[in-house]
Amino acid sequence: MTVSSLSICLALKKIADITCGMRPEAIHVKVIDTWNGVVMVSLPAEFELPIFSYLAQHIGIEQPKQGHPLVLTSGRAVALVQLMLRTSPLKAA
Repeated sequence: MTVSSLSICLALKKIADITCGMRPEAIHVKVIDTWNGVVMVSLPAEFELPIFSYLAQHIGIEQPKQGHPLVLTSGRAVALVQLMLRTSPLKAA
């Protein structure tokens, strides 16, 4: 499975909905190694801890140091998107 920057962004926005109850306006996804499919993700600071904690708990992604971007290998990016495909959407109260 190949994932796009958009699918990574949408998956992270869904996690933000789950963990924070809202979505960030912007998530920056940049491909840093096209050959190996490595991407760098920058999130607004207020979303980092809840999202990174969720990723650590559910797919074992280690939290980057505070203020550093999340670096995803192609395998981790696929795991992220697959996690979100398996997660039910939030239901309105």
